[in-house]
This record gives sequence, structure tokens and C-alpha cells, in this order.
Amino acid sequence: MQKKVEVEQKKVEEAVSVSSESEPFSQDMLVKVWNGYTQYTKEKPVLQQTIQQCKPVLGTDFRIMLAVYNSSQEEIMLDERIRIVNYLRKELHNGKIELEIRICEASENLKTFSNKDLFVKMMEHNPSLSRLTKELNLELS
Repeated sequence: MQKKVEVEQKKVEEAVSVSSESEPFSQDMLVKVWNGYTQYTKEKPVLQQTIQQCKPVLGTDFRIMLAVYNSSQEEIMLDERIRIVNYLRKELHNGKIELEIRICEASENLKTFSNKDLFVKMMEHNPSLSRLTKELNLELS
């Protein structure tokens, strides 16, 4: 696995266009531009969801850290990495941007919800579920 990551890193370093610009930018600007990348991911729903769920963190020397939840997301992001870095460099006017992707520890993103909590969250997104539970006389324990 480490070998694969090293090979990918070399490919990224070779393929990513480097600009001489190095304008500073803030975490807020990074997140705004990051969210803007979703317009290019409409044909790739899993990539789009990953970009929306996993927010980048600006480190030192324009190094951006991205913690993903699992190896599938990591693989998707590694495949898209060159395009994302080029997009970020162009939009933020900074050719020194680098992107590091890692799988976060379980405790970093672990959220436990009860069945009732999950159902309430689902009803927020789809109010018809409330009507359906009433019509079917369902109870959630």
C-alpha cells in the first residue's frame, strides 16, 4: 500500500502544472474554492459526495490535508488528485499548493446515532416519511 502511495505521489508531482504564482489564501477561501469543484463532479456522484463530506485543512507552506473516511474514498481522491490540485492552484492563484490525502482514524469521524436519530434526520430530508409512518401506524423504538 505504501508503495502504491509513493508511486501515485510521483505521478502527481510530475503531472501537476506548477505556476510561479504564490498568493496567500485563507482556510475560508480554500473551502469556498473546494466546494466549487463539485460543479465538475456531477457525473461522478461518489466523488461529489466525498468532496462535500471531507473538508480540506490548510497547513503550512500551502500544504492541504484531506482526511477521508475509507480506502474507497482515498482511491477516488487519488484518481482525481491531479485535476483537483490544478483547479485549486488556478482558482487560488498559487502554484505551490500540494494535496495530502489520508484515511482518518475511526475516532475522528465516528458519529453514532440511534435508530430514532437517524429517522429524524431522514425525515428532515424527506418529510413524506413522517406521513408514511403515521399512515402505517409505525413506531420507532
